[in-house]
Amino acid sequence: MKRPRILIPLPAYDDTTPKKYGIKQSYAHAIARSEGEPLCIVRPDEDRLLELLSVADGILIIGGYDIDSKYYREKNTGHTKHIDHERDRVELLLVHLAMKHQIPLLGICRGMQVMNVALGGSLYQDVQGELPGAIDHDNHKDKRSGKDLPHSLLAHDIFTKANTLLAKLVEKEKIAVNSLHHQGVKTLGDGLIASALAPDGLVEAVELPQHPFALGVEWHPEELDDEASRSIFNSFVRVASGK
Repeated sequence: MKRPRILIPLPAYDDTTPKKYGIKQSYAHAIARSEGEPLCIVRPDEDRLLELLSVADGILIIGGYDIDSKYYREKNTGHTKHIDHERDRVELLLVHLAMKHQIPLLGICRGMQVMNVALGGSLYQDVQGELPGAIDHDNHKDKRSGKDLPHSLLAHDIFTKANTLLAKLVEKEKIAVNSLHHQGVKTLGDGLIASALAPDGLVEAVELPQHPFALGVEWHPEELDDEASRSIFNSFVRVASGK
């Protein structure tokens, strides 16, 4: 049986020598474990992107650095950093094409934020400074020692909303998740609903009910080996396969 091809746009690392494109292995492994085939792409123009989508069955937009705040009509406050204009262009376009052609779409961390911005929503450029009562969502490093923390570290709970796709997938009202972001959804994009919240009220998942599968999650399920994380990837790949 043909494995569904999941298109993944690659981040660029221009600050390395030599410059590189690449993703964490955990993204590819999560797709492969769910019987999908990762199809990594670089920076095509719109015509070539449409050609690639003709052989792809789903789109995964992964985590990474910040989206240029101009796309949600705000000035950069100084908290939006490491902007990659070409990555923004490709990923925002992919969301629009996924909507237009009803292609299954999964967004993770930055990927969820891209979904929201593409559909007209806005972001907190710095959750800690802009959201009153915000908990710590950026758990890349230990605040005392400065040492890197494992990406599988469970940082806080999230609360799913009843009768949403996410609630059906995880089958729980509350799950513990990792947390590796400093920006987040401020206002929702057109048609999106929030399907999970953090204890401080920050949106942790979004979805588009009218779409075959359009789900964004703010945490990193590719780094976790639990039933909820496996269910998200399994369902995404299954819908991409046409089942």
